[in-house]
Amino acid sequence: MNIRILNVDDSLSSREIIKGCLLKEGYEVESVENGPEALNKLKTEKAFFDLLIIDYHMPEMDGITLAKEIRSLQDYSDTPILMVTSEQDVSLKLKGAQSGVNGWVTKPFDQSKFISVVNQMAS
Repeated sequence: MNIRILNVDDSLSSREIIKGCLLKEGYEVESVENGPEALNKLKTEKAFFDLLIIDYHMPEMDGITLAKEIRSLQDYSDTPILMVTSEQDVSLKLKGAQSGVNGWVTKPFDQSKFISVVNQMAS
């Protein structure tokens, strides 16, 4: 498949669950635990990431701020961003969309629905 995904979440268990789901589907997955790490990886990694999955609640930088920062990077200005979070607030989803977030999945999630969203966004 050769689709590379960067997963950004401060929770180790969430990172592992998401990574496990994606690996079973044949995706290449790398994980980091916060926004600054994600930005560093995006700026320095030689190979391009095709999809970015980010959490909203993280220390140092929340997911919407991270999405804005990602959109300022020339190489990632159009890369799909999927927010995977426990947040369900409609105004926050709107703020996310205005910041460049393309999709929103609420934790805990049904794995088949999550993979369906990922497949749509990664294609």
